[in-house]
Amino acid sequence: MFRISPMTEIPTGLPQLDRDVRVLCAAIGLITAGMAFATLTIVLPL
Repeated sequence: MFRISPMTEIPTGLPQLDRDVRVLCAAIGLITAGMAFATLTIVLPL
């Protein structure tokens, strides 16, 4: 899927990796917040 030559692509690959990590962390945070919100909305009426 990805064709990366190790020598030339490392300087340009690092910002992409950093952006991917940030997006992944944001997605995990959103999922966690969503699950917590859903749990609260289910538990609170009881």
